[in-house]
Amino acid sequence: MTTVRNTIQLYKENSSMEVKIKKAEDAPSGIAELKKSLEELNEKLNHYLVDTTKDHEHTLEVVSEFCSKNRLTVKELPQKTITLEKDFTIITSTLNIEGGYSDLLKLLHELEYLQRIGRVSSVSWKSYIDSKTKKTILSMTIYLQNITVNKDNNESDETNS
Repeated sequence: MTTVRNTIQLYKENSSMEVKIKKAEDAPSGIAELKKSLEELNEKLNHYLVDTTKDHEHTLEVVSEFCSKNRLTVKELPQKTITLEKDFTIITSTLNIEGGYSDLLKLLHELEYLQRIGRVSSVSWKSYIDSKTKKTILSMTIYLQNITVNKDNNESDETNS
């Protein structure tokens, strides 16, 4: 009876070893797939990383210049909100601009695709009637997001490894 148990035990161990060998054989292709997906993720993330030369003042400069050339009005100076996460920081700038619909859309395009100042995470549209001129005014609030990687956390992770 013990020889049957031993045989069953050896069969289970053998099956377990075969699974481990199969995983070990597939490991290089799995690592290659993970590296490829990491590269793709980094490419997408790079669009949102802050270029240190494009800080808050640069955003204001770009927006002001575009608005002066395209009949738009900066209603409020850009506000900056900082959200700290474990490995990164999200910087959200809020811009409030008034003007014509097509000119406001051009500004959106300019900020996100041409100047690449950040990712437009949200846009809010409002219209109201100006009590002085009795005209309808279109207002757009843009939320631009940028990401910075917290170097302190990455360095401490590397030293702990």
